[in-house]
Amino acid sequence: CFDETATTESYTRSIVGSVRCVQETGLLKQKQTLDRNAYISTLENQLNEARANNLTVQGFSERIEQMAVQIVSFEERVVNVTRLLKLLQSCNDSQEQETQKTKDEIKNMGAKIADLESKLFNRSSDALNSIQVTHLEAVSYTHLRAHETSLHLVCRLLLEKK
Repeated sequence: CFDETATTESYTRSIVGSVRCVQETGLLKQKQTLDRNAYISTLENQLNEARANNLTVQGFSERIEQMAVQIVSFEERVVNVTRLLKLLQSCNDSQEQETQKTKDEIKNMGAKIADLESKLFNRSSDALNSIQVTHLEAVSYTHLRAHETSLHLVCRLLLEKK
């Protein structure tokens, strides 16, 4: 009661199923190999990109270090310029003080000169007022020599020698 056709069919099905299974397993292995190769290729591309990015970052790092050195140099220059400006400002202030002091002294001297001129004018006026000229008359040289003293005579003779 053994049905041979059923067994043959079943056996054939089993063989066909096994073949299919082997084929699918082979396809799966091929697909896994292709997937593995694709994955490795993707990883290699990412690694190359990472290397390129690393080189770019190193270049930026070097440039940043150079800029930092330049910034320090510029900061030192700014500090020096600030010091110079303060020094110039203090010199300017002292010169302005000296100038103002000199102007004040000139004003004081001008006032003193004006005071002395007014005193001199007053004294001159007083002296002129005190001198009373009663009679002025021209006299001859002989008349002058007649009133000459011995001291005047000596002086006149010394002057005539020259």
